[in-house]
Amino acid sequence: VHHRKLFDGTQTRIVPLGMEIPKGRGLVIHGHSGSGKTRICWMLMKRLHDTGRRVAGYTSTDLGNEIGAAFADMKGARFMDYLKSLDVLMIDD
Repeated sequence: VHHRKLFDGTQTRIVPLGMEIPKGRGLVIHGHSGSGKTRICWMLMKRLHDTGRRVAGYTSTDLGNEIGAAFADMKGARFMDYLKSLDVLMIDD
């Protein structure tokens, strides 16, 4: 297993790359503003996409707007099915 050092502003953590998150479970990354959370998430998303995983990323505002628009157009169930079909859905604040 390859490892990468991550600095969260207070301490360095060693995180195994390629770690498995069980289906239906989530991963929360938190830290101070500017600590690199979004960058780490987008790098992870790219890596997962490059390995063939179905991924999508939204800001919480954009996701809310997309869901609202889909239901307004009577396509809410279709959009929810799309979200459920993803291997990874990233929601950024």
